[in-house]
Amino acid sequence: MVTAVDLDTDIIEMPCEGYLKKPISRDEILDAVEQAFLIEAYEDLVFEYYEKRKKRAALVAEFSREEIDSERFDQLETRISEIETEITETVDRFPDSEMSEAFRGLHHTE
Repeated sequence: MVTAVDLDTDIIEMPCEGYLKKPISRDEILDAVEQAFLIEAYEDLVFEYYEKRKKRAALVAEFSREEIDSERFDQLETRISEIETEITETVDRFPDSEMSEAFRGLHHTE
């Protein structure tokens, strides 16, 4: 949100993902837009990560390693590892370092 209104606690109820106060530069707007897209990518990756982890946990709880289709299970584990890397890379690309640290703290991998 870009506004000329002074910042106060009303921001808590505002339906926005960010807050930019005028005057604002073109670069600040571009950074905010980039960060919004990166947050969306992060959310998608986290959803996929936990979805894959739940599937892995269900398989491991139900079957021995020998009973699981090795190739498909290996693909699942590979994808989980790839997602972990993609999450880290996405967070590292956030223009706002404070935001990067906040998101980095939300997602811990083994």
